[in-house]
Amino acid sequence: MNIDRAHDIIAAYGADARRWPDAERADVLALAAQDGVVAKALAETRIMDTLLADWANAGVPAPAFDPATLERRRPIVSPVSRRRWLAGGVLALATTAVVVVMTPAPLPLTPDISSHSPVRSATAEGSVPGSDADAFARVFTPTVDEDELI
Repeated sequence: MNIDRAHDIIAAYGADARRWPDAERADVLALAAQDGVVAKALAETRIMDTLLADWANAGVPAPAFDPATLERRRPIVSPVSRRRWLAGGVLALATTAVVVVMTPAPLPLTPDISSHSPVRSATAEGSVPGSDADAFARVFTPTVDEDELI
């Protein structure tokens, strides 16, 4: 029996040992007698069980119920659980850093055409510059370099 499992049982079944799984009941009670953290969690859960029982029996909270007390209470989180969350956060951060470092630099949006030779496009026969025929010829007529590839 470990502390995390004892916390899980207490959180799931409450402070009444009669509700705990039979196979683990003696282990949790023994661990609560040895470990102050488990004993504290058991005591806090008894308080909550009492409040819930009073509420269920009377239909309203008991006069000793103080909402500020519940707001101040921190959830029962064992040190092992905190380490797991911390390890998960560190792993996520490291993974993000690796992805950022390994991602190649983006290509420039505009190509550098200063080193290329000028490309001349064939024109349609008898087309007037600026006309639809001229525009069609510029788009769909292969350039000299493209002609060599074909």
